[in-house]
Amino acid sequence: PKIPLPPNLRQQADEVVDFLLEEDNRIEGWNTIYNRNGVRCVERSPSNLSPHKLVKATGLIKSSVGQVLQALQAPTNSNLDENIPLIGLKTTGRTLKNFDKKHSIIQTEIRCYPRLPGLLSNREFVYLQTRRRIPEEEGGVILACVSVEDNDAPLLAGNVRGRIIGSGWVLHQAPSEGEAFERGESWTRATFIVCVDAGGYIPSWVVGLLTKEIGTSIYGLRRRLKGPSNLNNGVGEPNHHAEAQDDSALLNNRTTTTTTSPNTASRRFARFSLR
Repeated sequence: PKIPLPPNLRQQADEVVDFLLEEDNRIEGWNTIYNRNGVRCVERSPSNLSPHKLVKATGLIKSSVGQVLQALQAPTNSNLDENIPLIGLKTTGRTLKNFDKKHSIIQTEIRCYPRLPGLLSNREFVYLQTRRRIPEEEGGVILACVSVEDNDAPLLAGNVRGRIIGSGWVLHQAPSEGEAFERGESWTRATFIVCVDAGGYIPSWVVGLLTKEIGTSIYGLRRRLKGPSNLNNGVGEPNHHAEAQDDSALLNNRTTTTTTSPNTASRRFARFSLR
């Protein structure tokens, strides 16, 4: 059942949305981790968030903003060990509260199955997930997460409770040009931003592996939406933003999707939280 969103949670939702939009628009101060297959992954270490890092991955997806959002919010199971040697990760979760179509509290557990015993402890996160339209941008959508306290989510035995400082997806409609425009294709510039305190100890080499995996979220969305990995196909190139940004006018897209269960977006936030 839906319940009113408390003022303190609304304030947290507003703050994390503003935080993600600011980082999405930030041009300077990033260090490049890699730039390949049409995905640019960068990081920075702001002093006000020390010792935590911000990691951001950006790429184009051959689908509308509405289609990408639906893919992110679709319920899914997740086994996360395909590209990470020595570690197996599996996420499970549940929706604790639905406030409205745009705000939910979710509890997600990451179970670690290391090939080396004692390598990692299980993590869990309790967070508010918020969906908003981007102000003054027709068609732009943001899906944001921030950790919250909730009496209905006691710490599970043997787990370490992590904290999502601010993570989420920022989706802009990218302009189509030339043949892509004539074919009526829709493209989305998707940016995935992660800033998390995992709690407890994690080996630095594991942190490095997981950081490099952030861009695979965009690759995964392309595969799910059957978009190509080669993006040089008549899509407008970024203008004044560095490599991964685009200021073009956004198109209107259908974005009405109610979150009723832990979803792809939730699990992707969890996947990259062990840092």
